[in-house]
Parts: sequence; C-alpha cells; structure tokens
Amino acid sequence: FAKDKTLPTVQVSIGEEHFGRRIIDPAAETEFAKMLQECGFKLVDEMSTNRAEVTITGHAFSGYGMQKGNLVSCKSRVELKVRNRNGNILAVDRQTSAAVDITEQTAAKTALHNAAGELAERIIPKLGR
Repeated sequence: FAKDKTLPTVQVSIGEEHFGRRIIDPAAETEFAKMLQECGFKLVDEMSTNRAEVTITGHAFSGYGMQKGNLVSCKSRVELKVRNRNGNILAVDRQTSAAVDITEQTAAKTALHNAAGELAERIIPKLGR
C-alpha cells in the first residue's frame, strides 16, 4: 500500500460503549490503529509531540444479542469521521457487525473489531497522497 504514496500522521480516537455489562478497552480504536500502522502510517496521540495531519474520530457501541446454549451473540456499530488538519471532512462512514463467543464481553469486542476492520479497509486507501 505505502510504496508509492506519502502517508500522513494519523490520530485515532473512537469512544466506545457496551449496553449491558461494562467492557473496558477500545476494541474499535485498537483495530483501526493496528491496521493503519501495518500499512505504514505514523500514529500519534494526545501524548505525542507531533500533531496529526489527519484525525479519525467516532463513536462505537455494542449490545447483547441473544444466547443459545453456551454461545452469546453481540452486535456493534462503529461511526467515523475523518478530518484533515484544517478541519475539512475527508470521509464519513459507518459499519455494523455481529459476533458470537462464549462470553458477552468477547463477543462484543469481536463485533467492534470486525466493524472497525471493515471500515479501515474502505477508509485507509483514501488517506494516502
């Protein structure tokens, strides 16, 4: 991906909420940042001395779906907005996903991870110059 493109520094900030039991750690933000880093982007955050050229912000939520035997399903939705340093909106997108696991927490985080991954596949190609 990065061979013939100039890649901007990027900051990712995606708030998350799970309706039901409390779940910590930002699964959507982590997945999106991981994919950016694997594509060669330099990541920054609020602790960095450099300022991001592109910011990806958004909100994600997940919720309990149903249980069948030992399996629990959860559904998620991730909504993102991509802006350049001047505040201009470069992209807006959203994605829903579902996942099944033996725990509600893992199913919820996997659903968020999957939705963020699908969004990253669509948004990352738009970020290179």
